[in-house]
Amino acid sequence: MKLSLYYPAKPYKVTQAFGILNPSYNQFGFTKHNGVDFAVDKDGIVNAMCDGIVYEVGYNAGAGNYVRYKTNIPVEAEGKIGYVAFMYMHAEKHLVKTGDKILAGDELIVADNTGFSTGPHTHISAYLINENGYK
Repeated sequence: MKLSLYYPAKPYKVTQAFGILNPSYNQFGFTKHNGVDFAVDKDGIVNAMCDGIVYEVGYNAGAGNYVRYKTNIPVEAEGKIGYVAFMYMHAEKHLVKTGDKILAGDELIVADNTGFSTGPHTHISAYLINENGYK
């Protein structure tokens, strides 16, 4: 199945691309940036890029306030079948809760500077997971 993604915010500005080498990420177990960082409009609203279900809402020292959701349908990526999981990080607040069914364009978080962050932005990572949420 082909997955169509929508912009998570308009307007936005990419502030750090995927794969940028940065030794400060070693503390999290990787050496390169594992997502895309972007600054959003002053309201800070960041939206779902596709339909899915929220499977985790929480806080940790690296991500700050975060939301994880996964696609409703399995997709094929790199020869594997699974669900795409998205993690939105560094939020001021969550606008959804675990178990919420979401549609593309639904509001998920308000961007901020929580966790390991140097300024207000949103970091979005994407992963291929199985139906139980494991990579």
